[in-house]
Amino acid sequence: MTGNDVFNTALDLCALRNANGSIPADCEDLRQRAVGLLNLLIAENAYLDSLIKKQNIVISIIASLSDPIELSPILISVVLPYGLAWLLIQNEDANTAAFFKAKYESERVRIQSQLKGVIKDITEVY
Repeated sequence: MTGNDVFNTALDLCALRNANGSIPADCEDLRQRAVGLLNLLIAENAYLDSLIKKQNIVISIIASLSDPIELSPILISVVLPYGLAWLLIQNEDANTAAFFKAKYESERVRIQSQLKGVIKDITEVY
């Protein structure tokens, strides 16, 4: 999925896209802010992504909305849209932003709680 996919889903959550999928002219500033905000969310979720993939932490930022996001599909499709919706409208609609923030945080917790631990041998040090 690309940054555009997450951005469009976030705008849909905020009910800010027209029926034909276009963005109203008065919302163009949201597109300009989206790359920076997505990079913030990518970095914030890199640790959880590393747990899902069982790999080292890698932060792969995007330069434009057309770039693919290199996180686990569950994070891209479930977590990032709520996080981006929250960040995009936090100064416009505090109540809706608070809902999206809570949903973002609860989805992160839900995903992390479903990850299984790794069994390792105990090493006697004495």
